[in-house]
Amino acid sequence: MPVVGLHMGVGRRSRRSRSPVNPPANTVLPVISGNAQIGVSLGASTGSWSGQAPISFAFQWCRGGIAIPGATGASYLLASADAGAIITCVITATNAGGSASATSAALGPVALPRAPSGALITFWGDGVNSEGAAPGMRNW
Repeated sequence: MPVVGLHMGVGRRSRRSRSPVNPPANTVLPVISGNAQIGVSLGASTGSWSGQAPISFAFQWCRGGIAIPGATGASYLLASADAGAIITCVITATNAGGSASATSAALGPVALPRAPSGALITFWGDGVNSEGAAPGMRNW
């Protein structure tokens, strides 16, 4: 019976030279979208990156340059703790060759929410306020 499939070099592995995978490199900075006002949801783009695919991205929102615990999504809802702060987002890109980070331009300072025009503000109390007016409903 003839032997089929036998050929020279069986048991030897061919060596292919693999080119190294280049780690990601940022080419366009990430951008934050949204207004710097408490109660507003901000979004962050990843920016543009070079490097071999696939590239995955991680987000870290920062207040005054310090990471905000748990704020690791593509969006972030501004909270009262953000009042007066500068907000940035750090994007970390990772592939088989390594990782690199880029920080967005700063947004802020974060403002308190504004009352709608014509809103009624209520003052309660027993006496006269500092301007001599009686307490109660005032349209400001």
